[in-house]
Amino acid sequence: MVKQKNVVISLSGGMDSSTLLIHSLAQGFNVTAVSFDYGQKHRVELDRAQSLVDYLCESDIEIANNLKYRVIKLDGLPDLLNSALVSGGEEVPEGHYAEENMKATVVPNRNKIFSSIIQAIALSMYKANNLPTYIGMGIHAGDHAIYPDCRTEFRDADLATFKLGNWDADDIEYYTPYINSDKFKILKDGILSCFTLGIDFDEVYSRTNTSYKPIKIDNKWYSDYKSASSVERIEAFIHLGKADPVEYADETGPVTWFTARNHVEDLLLNRINGKSTQRKVYYFYSKTCGLCNWVSDKMKELSNNYPIFRINSNEELLLSDLLNIDQIPTFVFIEDGKEVNRIIGLKDPKNAESTYEEIENFVK
Repeated sequence: MVKQKNVVISLSGGMDSSTLLIHSLAQGFNVTAVSFDYGQKHRVELDRAQSLVDYLCESDIEIANNLKYRVIKLDGLPDLLNSALVSGGEEVPEGHYAEENMKATVVPNRNKIFSSIIQAIALSMYKANNLPTYIGMGIHAGDHAIYPDCRTEFRDADLATFKLGNWDADDIEYYTPYINSDKFKILKDGILSCFTLGIDFDEVYSRTNTSYKPIKIDNKWYSDYKSASSVERIEAFIHLGKADPVEYADETGPVTWFTARNHVEDLLLNRINGKSTQRKVYYFYSKTCGLCNWVSDKMKELSNNYPIFRINSNEELLLSDLLNIDQIPTFVFIEDGKEVNRIIGLKDPKNAESTYEEIENFVK
């Protein structure tokens, strides 16, 4: 018989902590998930957390038996905090996570506030049932530059302080499986956890919110695609080769995944070479396509040197549909966010060099 184990998770409703939730269930933990209402502007994340918990519990009776959920309100705190993320704070900045102005999104001592409460719950559970008990947080490597309370040094010092200040706390440990991972690796783990639990990936991640600037249109919440947290999430989905199931919008209204993806790709390219306008090529392929396999090595080489994005049409179904991809290989030429040309197949089926040359001349 497998010995039971408990984990108390800080569940924000974002992508990272939500993945930690399904990961922990897939690993056989009894999970107590705790969300905090601290006056965050993006309070929609609490609605998404509740929706995810409801979906998981409805999906499987065993999950329902192994999952408890609480929301803790920190009344009286928001107007005492100085942060762009809290109601009354300054405008949430846009751009890439690595930029200096993203420090405005730091909420002073946030993870310490959360961890102190989670530690108290974990220790209480341990004393009640004497089962191995862990403190779960979805902190990851992408947070380290901007958020000091997401770093290994903070986690270890925080745990030491907790054990110093409490009786019987020596057997309580942190559970932070993503602390050296980026969001791409977190999503890959999410795919595995969904498979293990027999749940739908898109259903799970459509019930998460990463946006620090959510947009409400006709009483429905959408994610923005320009704030740093959204950029990092979209970048991870691009690398994963899947469309994000979350719906996006901007000041003009709801937008397609192509629009959100295109913005982030251009932002990333701008960071690399400093250009304000970009040309790029989408290369749609399939692993079962003989012609695609023939040009595969060369396209990998080109994509390592130029803004060329290799897209598996069997996995990126939404983007393929949006761009009306019905034959492969297809090369779509994008300039300033709009299609300006496409090549279907090869210009010369017997000689790929003319196609390579046209692509290189476009993106150089």
